[in-house]
Amino acid sequence: MEGSDNVEVAFQSALNTILLWDSTVAAGEGISRFLLAVDDVRRWMESTVGEAASDDRSEADNAMSRAMARLKHEFENILTSDTAPRYSTCSSSLSDSSSYELHDEDDMDYDLPSSETISDLRSIAVRMSPGGYLGECVKVYSSARKALVNLHFHGLGVERLSTGDVRRMEWQLLDLEIKKWIRAVKVCVRIIFTKEWHLCKQVFQGLGKPGTDSACFRMAVKDAATHLFNFADAITNIRPSPERLFRILDIHEALSDLLPDLDVLFSSTRIQVAEVVIPRLSEVVREILQRYEDDLLFEVSPELAPGGAIHTLTIYVMKYVVRISNYEQTLTRLIAIKREIDWEIPTAELIELEERTPLELHLIWILEKLRFKLEVKSKHYANVSLANFFMMNNIQYVVGEILTCPKLRGMITNDFLTRLMKTVQQAATSYERATFVKVLSCLRPERLKVKGLSKSAFKKRIKTFNSMFEEVHKTQVKWSVPDFQLRKKLRLSITQEVLSAYRSFTEQHSNVFGCLKYTPEDLEAACLELFEGDVPVRVAKAIIKNLEGDVPHLAELESVLCRISRLIANKRFLLVLDDVWTGNKSKWEPFFYALRSGASGSKILVTARNEMIAKMMSSAHTIQLGQLSRQDCWSLFSQIAFSGRSKEEYEQLKDIGRKIADRCKGSLIAGKAVGRLMRFKNTAQDWQDVLDDIWEWEEAAREFYSLCIK
Repeated sequence: MEGSDNVEVAFQSALNTILLWDSTVAAGEGISRFLLAVDDVRRWMESTVGEAASDDRSEADNAMSRAMARLKHEFENILTSDTAPRYSTCSSSLSDSSSYELHDEDDMDYDLPSSETISDLRSIAVRMSPGGYLGECVKVYSSARKALVNLHFHGLGVERLSTGDVRRMEWQLLDLEIKKWIRAVKVCVRIIFTKEWHLCKQVFQGLGKPGTDSACFRMAVKDAATHLFNFADAITNIRPSPERLFRILDIHEALSDLLPDLDVLFSSTRIQVAEVVIPRLSEVVREILQRYEDDLLFEVSPELAPGGAIHTLTIYVMKYVVRISNYEQTLTRLIAIKREIDWEIPTAELIELEERTPLELHLIWILEKLRFKLEVKSKHYANVSLANFFMMNNIQYVVGEILTCPKLRGMITNDFLTRLMKTVQQAATSYERATFVKVLSCLRPERLKVKGLSKSAFKKRIKTFNSMFEEVHKTQVKWSVPDFQLRKKLRLSITQEVLSAYRSFTEQHSNVFGCLKYTPEDLEAACLELFEGDVPVRVAKAIIKNLEGDVPHLAELESVLCRISRLIANKRFLLVLDDVWTGNKSKWEPFFYALRSGASGSKILVTARNEMIAKMMSSAHTIQLGQLSRQDCWSLFSQIAFSGRSKEEYEQLKDIGRKIADRCKGSLIAGKAVGRLMRFKNTAQDWQDVLDDIWEWEEAAREFYSLCIK
């Protein structure tokens, strides 16, 4: 009887607490006492089923109804008091395999309510569940959390666009929307949705019907999730074109990376994304790749690059190829079938191609077609020298892009790359032959077999040479060889050829030296000025590219320099001009004038091979750099030349390598340049051939650097 009396007393006390709650609870007091009262009333009702008087049962039912209404109100108050967006630098993910690193503006976290708040929500949900009131609780919860999710989603800046909107939108605007979408989908899935999923589990897991917690989560994130995945589906309906390839690949990779998370969060959405959206995106990618091949195959633009410069087609194709290599893993999965290609390449290369993936074959085919297109374009030049110069420049650009992109280099066969490099060498040799054979023909010994050449005959021949050389110099000093190593090698080769013929000729006729217009030193300086192009314009554009991330579409030097002046205004800077050849002060003066807008303390560091350059620059301080020691030169050379080689290769080639390093005569430039050259020489005979090429080492030994600070 005593136990029954205690239950009855507790019941009456609980009824009073529930019925008088509004008037007795002090502001800010917790709800623990109220929850205990609900528990006491429920225990009384369970213990007195079929025994309690009807009045008591009615009073208990009325109290529980009021309690549930009160708890619903408290539940809503707790939720709505914790809806302000909060930001931090932590990220969340469902599993280690699906971790996502956030960077810069993506460093947004979505904080959950405190553990105490979650405990209160769970306690209320537990009390409301047995009486059939959990549905009310879920409705309040999903409504409050949905508002918060949508608030954060809106803050990510993603527009609500229909399929029609996406199809009609200009690409520049759509490209921006895709960038925002990629960020948003990662933030939402990995942070917002994941945390909402965990919160639902903490509040509702095990309550009500099975899956109540998951259903509540889906209601909370439905609007944001539907918008996100509808946008991805809409992208599959846009017109495929090459410039859109990489954004579509970004979407493809983002969704593929998120599949493990979607598997946990939305099983049905995961199926839709994995079996419908991603396959559609894959088809769009394959269609774009095919369209790009067709565009390249049928490209017939008659446009020529002025001065044999890099053609816009070459730049366009190589940007495309380099960017494709950055998506190697994804595209290797998407391009899984090797298609039939009618290769027009040597048989030996075909054997190596058999081991390559369909993606690698696709890239090699594109590069081969580019080479063919460049050959066709070169034939449109009336000047044979310029045609070969054009081929040399453009194929070297292709080679340079391959060598400076590790991923692309790994996808291109050695045989194919070697053939491209040989094409560059052949074009350079053909250019030299077409340009200087005629210029130097009047200096050749076979043209001067008659003894006692008269002074007038000598003057005529030397005048002819002067005129022809000056014409070549006047024209080709404006031509440009963007690749530093190629430009250097070509200049040295031309200088060697011209000076050798000129000295031989003048030494045979020393009695008429007074008729000479140029000394050998004059000719050497003139040869070293070839292929400069508009040097200050190129340097100025390179500065703007480093400052703004893009090359300006400005043709006039004045416009480019004005932009630089604005960009560096009142800012301290250090500018390094490496290996300056042009000593024409008038070319550099406007450039240096534009740099005066920088703040006090700015410095210009110039490296050059000619001390006159340092003087032209009005240097405040000049440093003559000495030669490397024999051991340091070998260390530098071997580090580069033997990079990636096996121990056996090192042992086989090191003796010849030491002799080659010795021939560099301590020259830093020669050691690095020849080291890079030897990386592509694989046999002992190849190394011996380089060692035997005497004149290159004599030229390299004469190189020096002047270091000057302006």
